[in-house]
Amino acid sequence: MILNLTTTFAYDAFRIIEALKNERNYYNIKSNSYITSYKVSDILETLEKMKLIILENELIESTKVLDSLLENHRDKIDTIEEQRLFIEEYIVNVRPAWVFIIPSGRDELKAYLDIDEYSVFKEADLYSDYSIDTINWWDSISAKIREMSEERQIEIGRSGEYLTLKYEKKRTGVNPLHKAIDSNRLGYDIVSIVERNEPTNLYIEVKTTTNNGGYIYITRNEWMVANSTSNYLFYVWNCSKSVNKIMILDIEKVKKHIPVEYGFGKWTEVKIDVNSLVKEYGWKEEFIDDWKVYY
Repeated sequence: MILNLTTTFAYDAFRIIEALKNERNYYNIKSNSYITSYKVSDILETLEKMKLIILENELIESTKVLDSLLENHRDKIDTIEEQRLFIEEYIVNVRPAWVFIIPSGRDELKAYLDIDEYSVFKEADLYSDYSIDTINWWDSISAKIREMSEERQIEIGRSGEYLTLKYEKKRTGVNPLHKAIDSNRLGYDIVSIVERNEPTNLYIEVKTTTNNGGYIYITRNEWMVANSTSNYLFYVWNCSKSVNKIMILDIEKVKKHIPVEYGFGKWTEVKIDVNSLVKEYGWKEEFIDDWKVYY
């Protein structure tokens, strides 16, 4: 079981890490009496999830991160520096529910932390001052989370594109072109055809969410291309763990959500609430079995 980030878990985990200086046998570590709150197996499983150790049968192997920590801090390894490294490895590898709030700022994050989680950050002096080291830690972890978020959004977007390729092949009998792989500046992701008996090009911009709500984002470039291209549609996918649903929108249905420009102001991207679209147009179809996409 993966443990939550608490001061008790951190305390017990550091005791395990201390023991790893001299002992690497799983059962010997497990039998030691200094562990007080959590099962040793759960602590080790969480440390492995954090990529600090590797469990190989009866042996506990340390990763490069942990080796460096043990090498540089032979006497004491739960200093402020090590506590911050521990928190960072937990955040990046375990990815708690609040992980993507971090780039919004530490006060914003605080509203999502429970008392135990907040205590871990507080003990590492991450909420106590504005020192350069503290600011650098928050900047560093925020940059990593933004990168993780971008990777996640790419994965979600690709899943919608793959579903569109399957949908169009089933609808038209012709393999569509996955143009998003070639360029993300075209203003559309997929080129299909209008109908089986009408091989005119159909240009499709794909938007994907992983829940019933959320938002889609339309760029100025996508909208300019949509308005200058015949046969252009937006395919909005809802990819959940149980079913995938699609909503097909033409330009007129989207137009009411696009900003009107005045003077020298130019919009670059518009955020549209998916729930508002669902209430007005609804999901078109549902697919199961081999159409499922999981996260």
